[in-house]
Amino acid sequence: MPKPLFPYLNVPLLRAHLARLAAAGVPEVGVNLHHLGDVIEKHLSDEPMPGPRLRFFREPEILGTAGALANAADWLRDGDFFVVNADAAIEPDFPALLARHRESRRAATLLVTENSEPARFTPLAAEGDRIVAFGRTSPWPLLYTGVCVLSPRLLPEIPPGERSLVADLWQPLLDAGRDEIGWVLHDRPFSDLGTPRDFLRATRQALTRGGPFAAEAGSFDPPTRVLAMAVVAGVCSRWAP
Repeated sequence: MPKPLFPYLNVPLLRAHLARLAAAGVPEVGVNLHHLGDVIEKHLSDEPMPGPRLRFFREPEILGTAGALANAADWLRDGDFFVVNADAAIEPDFPALLARHRESRRAATLLVTENSEPARFTPLAAEGDRIVAFGRTSPWPLLYTGVCVLSPRLLPEIPPGERSLVADLWQPLLDAGRDEIGWVLHDRPFSDLGTPRDFLRATRQALTRGGPFAAEAGSFDPPTRVLAMAVVAGVCSRWAP
């Protein structure tokens, strides 16, 4: 099963992201396909959902977080666009992020959160409302959530082949001093879902705090912390000794 279709809190990750983009008024979404891409496309075709029109961009060879954008450059070049990583549990405020980006007129605006594991996740350093370094320790390390807004003027800056956003686009941008990278703090729940352990921890945290849950996630029973697609007979509010 490709990771974007893995059910998180009873809803495939990709469908949850598409529903949030639809609620934000995004009219069209590009989906890049590599590992088991045909399975993703078939799922979205067999179980269509209301909202943005979908366009698929195939990657026979993996292109990385920046290379995927270069692969879709002709489609993206008409205006500012969101980038959303599928393997994260997050409910971004897309309108607020886009408004900050357009107000600043910067090349990129990243949605970040506090980085509690800077030894594991690349720390971002900020000065005021600008990102000034990647991979550098600071008194308040930040973490890129996998959500950002980019200006199409960045697309020609991406070299061909497999490329990453940090090493091949944002860091060279900072080194050259030609443009600035802004940031917006995400102060809602966020979890990276990169490993099975991360996935289990994020699920437990969501059930413990009682949400948020997507509308199609089912019914949540607070006493038992059970999120179910259907009523389960015999569920009790406490464990028997």
